[in-house]
Amino acid sequence: MTTNNSGSATLTTLQITVAVYLATLGITGISVYSSGGSEFLRSFARIFGGGTGSLDLVVAIVELVAGVLVFFALFPFTGSRWRFAACFISAVLWLVWVFYSLVFHNALQPTLISWLNRLALDLVVAVSLWLVSSQYR
Repeated sequence: MTTNNSGSATLTTLQITVAVYLATLGITGISVYSSGGSEFLRSFARIFGGGTGSLDLVVAIVELVAGVLVFFALFPFTGSRWRFAACFISAVLWLVWVFYSLVFHNALQPTLISWLNRLALDLVVAVSLWLVSSQYR
């Protein structure tokens, strides 16, 4: 992928943003699961479809790890293959989770508009991860 300095800076900013989003989403999920969380954390988890099941804890841990991996892929001490793999695997796992949570678990819930909004947000994250991974290919 050919990028100029501006394009590279944009992808770097996108990568940092997605890494922070995934890491904080994971931390929030772990906090809600392990301690019951504060009312703010419980309401934040409900916004993103989180509950108190063990699957939610596994997803939160994967989100946290993915966020850390995507962040560390910024540094030159990681090879291009490792950077690509970290971002690409994060994108694939994110899409699997989106498909599971929005099709099998909460299809068109609570309303069509809110479901489409959540789908759009999740697809923005997936496309961002895909774009970031493609710069390392």
